Amino acid sequence: MKHTKILVLMLLLISSVSLGFTAPAHGQAASTPISLSINDTFVSPQPTLLIKNTLYIPLRSLSALQLSYDWNAAKQQVTVKNGASVLTLTIGSKTAFKNKVPLQLSTPPVLRSGRTYVPLRFVSQTLDSQVRWFEGSKQASILTNAFIAQQQQSLTKLMDPNGNRDELDQKVGESFHTWGQLLALNSALKEPISDFDLYHIWFDPSDPTRLTLHIINRGLSGDVEPYSKAWLGTKPLYNLIIQLQIKDNKVTTTWMGQLTNKKNLIQQPFNKNDNLDAQLVKIMGSHYGYTAVAGKKMIIDHSLRAYKGSSIGGLAPLILPAS
Repeated sequence: MKHTKILVLMLLLISSVSLGFTAPAHGQAASTPISLSINDTFVSPQPTLLIKNTLYIPLRSLSALQLSYDWNAAKQQVTVKNGASVLTLTIGSKTAFKNKVPLQLSTPPVLRSGRTYVPLRFVSQTLDSQVRWFEGSKQASILTNAFIAQQQQSLTKLMDPNGNRDELDQKVGESFHTWGQLLALNSALKEPISDFDLYHIWFDPSDPTRLTLHIINRGLSGDVEPYSKAWLGTKPLYNLIIQLQIKDNKVTTTWMGQLTNKKNLIQQPFNKNDNLDAQLVKIMGSHYGYTAVAGKKMIIDHSLRAYKGSSIGGLAPLILPAS
């Protein structure tokens, strides 16, 4: 029996060497698949590696970035072409080359089961992109700098005060899940924008650079009462009011507040002198307020132009029972 065990171990060792695989070192483990979005495109769930608390994803999962690949088995190198940029990565090496210029990676790429894996932060380090990791939903959001610039310019045009506001307001709502990806750039957002439904939009007639959103990471169903146990479910509720400024082709989140009806959690009560809060009182009741605020809230002392979700591509507004 002892000789049999030794023989089995030897066969396993020989097979691992002959196939060119490396046994996972201490701290290396397979992780559960994650969701991945690139700009406004969803990628099928991807296998991952977790190595010393660093999340690795397959390099080829980034194909939506229009990359091309060339593998050199002898040198254990992969060449990645990204437009005019050429990246050269070597398995196990922290030194990469971008257009022949050395670039130090935080952690090296690895090879597993014939796939090249790179750390998630590699994308922001080398591919002119911004990356957000949402732990709760196990989703990575990758936004290229080109996409960010394009959406900022697009939303700026849609806010044109001299345009047909009825048509442009409609387009702002209809394209929310595209330009809304920009909200992921704010670390105060705890879930990817794909998890949210758009419930209300408020435009500021006196300042066309201002936009206020009401988004919730819950949808509406005719069979489920809002804020009932079935509607709330088990995952955290994010009922958010977000104030944006769109100016000079740049979209900035100036303030974000989480709505709550739990008195012990309210940090900022509704302000009766704020027209936005006055509208929320009509919608939700005066027993709500804000918690987990981020940024500086603009107090609005004049009327806002309100567009509910029902006028935007079939999205339904949230109607709460009077309390």
